[in-house]
Amino acid sequence: MTRIGSILTLCLVLCGCGRHIGDPVPSSCGVCGGNVVPISSVADDRIKPSRNISVWNRSICANPFYRDSDVICTKCAHAYSTMLKAWSLALQDSGGFQKPLHVSILDFPLPSSSNVTFGIVYRQTLAASNRTDSVSFWCLDDEQYLAIIQRYSGSSGLSLRETKGNGRLTNQVHVLAEHKMRSNKTPGN
Repeated sequence: MTRIGSILTLCLVLCGCGRHIGDPVPSSCGVCGGNVVPISSVADDRIKPSRNISVWNRSICANPFYRDSDVICTKCAHAYSTMLKAWSLALQDSGGFQKPLHVSILDFPLPSSSNVTFGIVYRQTLAASNRTDSVSFWCLDDEQYLAIIQRYSGSSGLSLRETKGNGRLTNQVHVLAEHKMRSNKTPGN
């Protein structure tokens, strides 16, 4: 290999644009065992809610964590990222998961709809032998509400991150609540 070829390969690997040798794409879903197809073969209907916000987040930014050759399950819509070595499904509908979210995430106290400034997203991720269920959103910075979710998270064993906004997001806070558990499944097959 030429020096330029070596440098190009190194750059592709470091930026996540090249598949690492030994990083096979799973042949079936690591979550439900369903059939998988390349992400590039699936169209996300932009008129309907996203099939998987992890893959199609509909922002102006590209999603660097999923390559066209990574796979998505035709049954449960979890997608596998060879870069992250994880299966993930993110939806705005908490009831849209084939494997139900943990009850502590389903029962997480949400702000009133008038205080939500950017959509509520539920996510389920399976990586190595860990499963993480989460809920995240932007809302108005309301100390009473934040105290409620701090108490709830503490009593429910959730990790809670509150990130205060700045600039145009002043008076807003990003909330991420996660429930992590050991899983008997592995991300590949």
